[in-house]
Amino acid sequence: MKPALPLLAACALPALAAEVPALRLAEATPPDWRGERGLVFAADRATLAFEGGGSSPAAELRRAPDAPFAPVRLAPDLATPSRWLLDLPETGWYDIRLSLSEDADLQPRSGNLLARSADFKPRSGDFTLTAAVIGAPIPEAWRTNSVFGLWNVHGDPALIRLAGARWNRRMTAFHSVTPEQAAEFGGASSPTNAVPYDERDGLRQVGVFSFGLPTWTMAIPEGVKMPSFGSLFYPATNWNDVARCVAAYARTHALPRDFSIYNEPLAHFKG
Repeated sequence: MKPALPLLAACALPALAAEVPALRLAEATPPDWRGERGLVFAADRATLAFEGGGSSPAAELRRAPDAPFAPVRLAPDLATPSRWLLDLPETGWYDIRLSLSEDADLQPRSGNLLARSADFKPRSGDFTLTAAVIGAPIPEAWRTNSVFGLWNVHGDPALIRLAGARWNRRMTAFHSVTPEQAAEFGGASSPTNAVPYDERDGLRQVGVFSFGLPTWTMAIPEGVKMPSFGSLFYPATNWNDVARCVAAYARTHALPRDFSIYNEPLAHFKG
């Protein structure tokens, strides 16, 4: 007789919580620019769409950075379940803050922006998205003939084009030029393979030097602390050395054809 199989005690398994779909930013009106924390629409109005997240998230809106948030209703997209729409009806600035339930999963989808901004609070599930509706851009023929420019600094030059400007500024520095490089490439007959340029990123460029002079060209007082980046801007012991450094840098780097001498010299020069 075969031995009886042991009986397994029935265990009550806890009910699994239903998975809440991740909330995603979907495209309703395609943005003309997207960045880490925001969208720009070159139109007179736009619509944002959010997908997933279970039920409709609570939303708040403000029209200026220092204005209070006010509740706003997201409209369900009747053609697509679990899709919510927010109309941005006119040009201007929009901060949108969504509040999700504790069990919602806030995730970015590849190719779309849903950034956890500085306003994001994991416990409450809040995040803030900024959108700018800036109106239709000026005709490209007008922009490329404009005398106006902007400087993107560390930002995206595409925003300069959206703003209707023609010029951008390219900051560079020659403080790393060595005495040997200045001697080899700083003369009037020194060789060069560098080719200057007029435009990059669809914008006319103007160069500008900054971040100090090579330390070996200056009489630096004792005890002066070096900056975390670049060099100092003290009087040179021989300005001809500085001229050779500039020439050497220009002969070994592709630079804009149009150039201004120095960025904010009165603020940085210690002479």
